[in-house]
Amino acid sequence: MKKNIISAVIAAAFFAVAGSAMAAPREAVDTATVTTSVLATSAATVSVTANSGSVSVDDITTNGVDVASVDVSASGLYDGPTGADLKLSVDGNHFAGGQYWKMVSGSGESFKVFVKTDWQQNGDNITLRTDGKTSVPTTNIVFSTASGNSTVSPGDYSMPVTLSFNTW
Repeated sequence: MKKNIISAVIAAAFFAVAGSAMAAPREAVDTATVTTSVLATSAATVSVTANSGSVSVDDITTNGVDVASVDVSASGLYDGPTGADLKLSVDGNHFAGGQYWKMVSGSGESFKVFVKTDWQQNGDNITLRTDGKTSVPTTNIVFSTASGNSTVSPGDYSMPVTLSFNTW
C-alpha cells in the first residue's frame, strides 16, 4: 500500500508538471497594426483679396464684360507625394453649371460669369499646379459676364470664393 501511495504521489506530480507545460488553446485573438503618419511641416499661407467692380445693367447682358476680380497669392508651398495645387472654389450656391459661376443679389437675382484665367477650369473650381514651386506671386483672376444673361435689377451681387493649398 505504501508503494501505491508513493506511486500515486509521483504520478500526480508528473501530471501536474506535464499539464502546466501544455499551452492553453486560444479562445479569442485580435491583432492591430499601429501606424504613424509623418507629415510635412507646413508654413504654407494663401491669400485671396476681392476687387469689387461696378457695371451697368446693360453690361450684364453683354458677353465678356469684366465685373470683378480677386488677387491670389501663396507662399511656403511644398510638393506632396504625387502633386500639389492651389484651388479657387466657388460656394455651391453660386455654381451655375458647366464652366459658369454666378453672382447673386440679396433678393436672389443672379447673372452668370466665367473665369478669365490660364488656370485649369474644373466646373466649380479652378486650379494651378504648384509642383516644384515654393510660392505663387500675386495673380489677378478676373470674372466676366457670360453670354445669355438677362437684364437684372440694380444692386449688389456677390459670390463667395475660397482659396486653398492642397497636396496629394
